[in-house]
Amino acid sequence: MEKENFTMKKENLIQGLTQASKAPEVTANYKQDLESALRILNSYTFENRLQQKGLLSHTLVDSLSLFDALGEKIIAFDQSLK
Repeated sequence: MEKENFTMKKENLIQGLTQASKAPEVTANYKQDLESALRILNSYTFENRLQQKGLLSHTLVDSLSLFDALGEKIIAFDQSLK
């Protein structure tokens, strides 16, 4: 994976999570889960991506309750890391 591709995918995911957190119907618990996902995602860098790979997906499955579409995007991002 090239750095530009990684950065683009990460930014797209950050935008999606940020937009979801601004929706008026978002509950406090859901917003907290979105913020947790964003914190973890922000810890991913191009340089540490292989060490971080799986952290976000496992946290999502084990602890977070996000809508299916967002969850699928997070897992796809995490699995695409090479």
